[in-house]
Amino acid sequence: MMTSTFSCPHGRIIGGKHVKCFDCPTGSTYDSTSVSCQCDNPDFIWDWNTVSCQANCQSGWTYDSTVGACLPDDYVHNNCTNPVALMDRWSGCNSLAALETACLLDPRDYQTYRVRKFADGSCWMIDNLAYGGDYGVTDGCVANNGWGNFSGGGASSLAQAQEEFVPGYYGHCRYNDWDGSYFYDWVAALQNTHAWQGSTDTLDINPQGICPDGWRLGSQDGSGDYESLYNTYGSGSFWTNSDYWNGDVSGCAQWSNGSIVNQWALGEYWSSTPNGNSAAVMLTLYSGGVNLYNSADRANGLSVRCVKY
Repeated sequence: MMTSTFSCPHGRIIGGKHVKCFDCPTGSTYDSTSVSCQCDNPDFIWDWNTVSCQANCQSGWTYDSTVGACLPDDYVHNNCTNPVALMDRWSGCNSLAALETACLLDPRDYQTYRVRKFADGSCWMIDNLAYGGDYGVTDGCVANNGWGNFSGGGASSLAQAQEEFVPGYYGHCRYNDWDGSYFYDWVAALQNTHAWQGSTDTLDINPQGICPDGWRLGSQDGSGDYESLYNTYGSGSFWTNSDYWNGDVSGCAQWSNGSIVNQWALGEYWSSTPNGNSAAVMLTLYSGGVNLYNSADRANGLSVRCVKY
């Protein structure tokens, strides 16, 4: 008596006495464990009634086919109104022309940012990062004890460095009413609780820091990301012109007395490059010029821009 083995190269539907082959459609992949198609997009689920992937948005959210994700109905359009992708899913840097801009969404809080490609091939946020505590106040965003207002101290001990201002994110930040972004101390920018001011702990640099997945802080170590832009564009109006880097002269938040200084005069941005145990290298913009190698105390609050990996 001859026997035969039924084999399907892709998916299969098993129903009653009938077994038939079924190719999972584009956008889905056959899963042998569940004997079903699994949707490639995490915002979709497989629906046997329609034999297709269907959007699976929670209440109060709507699927946006342009972005390719479920979005909250009340998400914030803070810097642009036509987002094309979530930042952690975006792979369009190579397709942009030099100085072309895209609008992207941070998947953590769905705020929008302008992202621009520069002549060295890098894609940068040209708006300051605005990921912080949701407290609706201007004097800090660390929930535990208020150190986030940078008054009387910053992250100058391991205990302070481990304070949480958003679940899973550490350090200190302060709301910046100049543009709705946040000032971050270096612990928060780098997301490394060993990066507090004066620390002699081993510092294992994670350049992603507080940036979304797929993005990181710029480096500034002689041949880093900021140097590449400087070598490409020089020291002129590129840095402050809104058609280029769109420099923001929002100053910094001082850890020693809580004051915001240099506002309307300097733009100051963290890099991922340390300078000794108490400082880190920053980019400084001023009228008509750039200083690539200034340093700031790690406990001060500066702005953050992220570059695509």
